[in-house]
Amino acid sequence: MSRRNMRKVVRRYTAKDLRAIDRKIRQRHALLRRKYKEVRGKKVDWVNHAIEDGWLFFTVRFTDKTALHLIVTPELAVERLELSDWTTGDDKILRTYYKRRDKR
Repeated sequence: MSRRNMRKVVRRYTAKDLRAIDRKIRQRHALLRRKYKEVRGKKVDWVNHAIEDGWLFFTVRFTDKTALHLIVTPELAVERLELSDWTTGDDKILRTYYKRRDKR
C-alpha cells in the first residue's frame, strides 16, 4: 500500500457536534465557578511565590485584601489551600479548601 492511500480521513464537526462540545465546556466552567465560589469575580492585586525550607508558597492577593494561598512540598503534594483576609493585616483564614492529612 502506498503512502498516498494511507491518509487519515478527518471528519468535519457538524453543527450538532459543535453544540455538544459547547455545552460540555459550559458545564465544566459552571463546575469550576462553584469550586472556589468565594474567589469568583475577585480582582487580582498581585501574585507572589517563595521557597522556604524546601516548601514552595504561592499567594494570590486580591484587591479586597483577601488572599488565596497554595503551599507545596518538595514531593509536589499540596499541603493546604486557604482563602485569607488581610484587611486587618493579620492574615485571618476565611476558609480552608484543602488540608493534607498526616502520613500515619
